[in-house]
Amino acid sequence: MSYSKLKKKSPQSATPAVPSANGTILFIRSWCTQPCRRRAPSFSPLRYRNTKINGSPPTSQPAYPGGRQTLWESFSRRGVPETTIETIISSVTQSTITQYSSTYRLWWNFCTQEKIPIFEARNIDVLRFLQKVTDEHKYQYGAVNSHRSALSLILPNDLGTDPLVKRFMKGISRLRPAQPRYTYTWDPQRLFSYLETLPDNLNLLQLSQKVVSLLALITGGRLQTISLIRLSNIREEMDTIQINITDPIKTSGVNNEQPTLHIPSFKEKPCLCVATTLKAYIAATKDIRKKARISSFLRLKNRTRLLKSKL
Repeated sequence: MSYSKLKKKSPQSATPAVPSANGTILFIRSWCTQPCRRRAPSFSPLRYRNTKINGSPPTSQPAYPGGRQTLWESFSRRGVPETTIETIISSVTQSTITQYSSTYRLWWNFCTQEKIPIFEARNIDVLRFLQKVTDEHKYQYGAVNSHRSALSLILPNDLGTDPLVKRFMKGISRLRPAQPRYTYTWDPQRLFSYLETLPDNLNLLQLSQKVVSLLALITGGRLQTISLIRLSNIREEMDTIQINITDPIKTSGVNNEQPTLHIPSFKEKPCLCVATTLKAYIAATKDIRKKARISSFLRLKNRTRLLKSKL
């Protein structure tokens, strides 16, 4: 059979035949006519296992999956049933997970560079990591202790009772003691003097700033507590307004009572009365809250858009 006849009988997608120098026919695979199909990765970062070869640590690590996924993988490796992992993670607040995520990212990169099993590291490796981040970022005791607490959640060893870790943290407390957040306090009288100069017909931005400032000064609560005030929990009794905080806050616990804010009237200076200002704010935002179906405080974004506070 000649080469020309063979070429006519072969379809376009078939493997082309090329005659060689000695007269034999060679079949060469035509890669350009074959479809190229990429296969998806066969592993997931959450199900990746740090396999060891001849007792040596792994040579590669998956990409950092995030704080919550890191906690999930850690509990899964300890044999915790998957049906209970989400409940266990719920014991950690979202703000704490966000704070610990920075630690887990640094720890992930450290273990990748040093070829250390992420979820099976020794306490000696933890000490090396803590010393490294302390030197690079000039951390104080509080930041280093936060890193230690974050790692204690994902590692099987008890870092809190390890003698070397305790001795290391004691040394950090002496070398880099915790500094107070504020070195001085400002005089609130300057704010009161400014509020007294404001007119009665305030716009929504000015009214919001005034009521939040007065609430923060008279209650001494965190901004989180003020943001969780719901209109349904505000009760007016004689000359006092009582506000019950029903949502969980930072100090909430199993045996801790939820805070209750008591706001008395200040008839001597109505312009500085928190109760009067709060009533004015509720009246000014009544129509907006009714349309948006919002029963709590409003938050101003870019001074034009009203959003429900979800802090």
